[in-house]
Amino acid sequence: MDINTFSNENRIYRLEKCIETAFDAAFEIDVDNNLAYQVFIKKGTFLYNEFAGDKMSYSRLCRLIITGMADSADVEKLTNFLNPERIKKTRLSKGGDNEEHLQFRTGGNNSVLWKECGILYYRDESSIKEICTLKDITYDKNFEVKYNAQSRLMQATQKSEREILKGFINTVNNLCDRVLEINYTNYECCEYDFSDNNLRRKGIDANLKKYVKNLSQNSVYYEDVQRFLNFISISNITGLAEKGVKNIDIKLRIRKSPDSDYEWYVLTGVITRNENKEIILTLFCKNINKSESERIKKSSNLEASVIKANERLKNAEQFKSIFKKNAYFWISASVDKDLIKDDFADKNGNSLLKTVGLTAPCHLSEFSKRWLDRYVIKVENSEIDTSAFNLEILKEAYKNGSRFYKGEYKTISTTGKIIWLECYTMLFKTESDNELMMLHYALDISNEKRKSDNYKI
Repeated sequence: MDINTFSNENRIYRLEKCIETAFDAAFEIDVDNNLAYQVFIKKGTFLYNEFAGDKMSYSRLCRLIITGMADSADVEKLTNFLNPERIKKTRLSKGGDNEEHLQFRTGGNNSVLWKECGILYYRDESSIKEICTLKDITYDKNFEVKYNAQSRLMQATQKSEREILKGFINTVNNLCDRVLEINYTNYECCEYDFSDNNLRRKGIDANLKKYVKNLSQNSVYYEDVQRFLNFISISNITGLAEKGVKNIDIKLRIRKSPDSDYEWYVLTGVITRNENKEIILTLFCKNINKSESERIKKSSNLEASVIKANERLKNAEQFKSIFKKNAYFWISASVDKDLIKDDFADKNGNSLLKTVGLTAPCHLSEFSKRWLDRYVIKVENSEIDTSAFNLEILKEAYKNGSRFYKGEYKTISTTGKIIWLECYTMLFKTESDNELMMLHYALDISNEKRKSDNYKI
C-alpha cells in the first residue's frame, strides 16, 4: 500500500476505492485524542452498526475488535498491537511513514478463521493520524496449511490436541478430496481418513510400484499417464528430496472408477523426511474439473476468435506480438448486439463481471460503465478515455477503416492493488453473419511504469 495514494483531499476517497474489495474495514485513528473515524466497513460485519455517525473513541473500537474477533489465544498480542502508547512510540521511532501487520485467529464454528490487522502511519498538516485496517486472510492461511500439511499432520498426531486436530481436519476436508502418504524409502503407501473429526491412517495393500502401476492403468487418462509416471517416479521424488525441493504439483485427468468419467484434478505434493530420515511424499488430491473445463473452454473460444480476427486484421504481426504477452484479462464481446456472452477472469482468477455485480450474459455497455466508474482512477490533468468501450465510436471507427485501438488506464485490481494497464481493442466481423465483434486485451505494465521518471501512485 503506497503512502502517496492517501495525500491531500483525495486521501480518503482513494482509500475507500482500494479497500472496497481488499478489506473488511478501515478506520482513521487519532490515538493522541482517543478518536477513531469510520472510513469503510463492509456490510454484514459486526462492526457495521456500532458507529453512531462516523466516529467513536479509539479505546472503544479496540475493545470491540478484541472482544468481538480475537480468539482467546491471541487476545494478548492483539491488545498489545493496538495499544495507543505502543503506536506512538512506533510512529516516533520509525519516522511516521511505515506500515505494520498482525495476523490473529478469530473464533469459528467448525474451524479456525484468520484476520489481519494493519496500521499505516503517516502525518497530515493538522495532526498525526494513522489508518487501521481489518482483512480476512482465512483463505491464505488455509493455502499455507496445505503446503505445510506434512508437519501439521505430525503435530496433530503427536499432540492429539482436540481443537488443533479438529481445525486441521476441517481445513483439509475443505481443500482436498483425498490425502495419500507414500514412503519412498520403504515403498509403503497409506491414505488418511478424516471422517468423524478423527485422524486415521489406513494402509494400502500394495507397495509403491504396484500401486502406481494400478493407478496409471485404471484411473489416469491415457494422454496423462506418462506425465503422471514421471511425476510420481522414485527417481524424481528422491532426486527432488536431495535437492531440498519441498512442494510440487501436477494437473491431470483421473476417474474414480472404471464406469465414471475422467475429471481434472490437481495433485499437490509435499516432500519431507521423517525422524528416521525416510523420504515421505504427502499427496493432496483436489477436484478442479469445473474450473479447468471452463478455462479450457475459454481458451478454445479465444483461440478460435484470434484465428478469425487475425484473418481480418491488416496489422496481423502486431496483433500476434501483443497476444503472445501474458494478458491481465481479456474480453470477447459483440459490438452490434452490445453483448458479453461468457464470463471472464483476470490473471488472479477473479471474475470481473462479479466484481461489478453482473453475470453472463450481460450488456457490454453496462459492464464497461461499471468497471470504468469503480476501478479506473482519473490521472491528473487528463480525462478517462472511454472510447475503447463506446459502441457508437467503435462502429464508426470500423466503418472508417480502423481496426485497432490502444490506450492506458490506472486501475484498482480485484486484489486492491493500484496497477497500470495497457489495453488493446481489435475489431473484426464474423464470417457467418457479418456481426461486428471486439477483442479487448489488458496487459499489466506497472513494472514499466515504476521504472519511468514521472511514475506516481
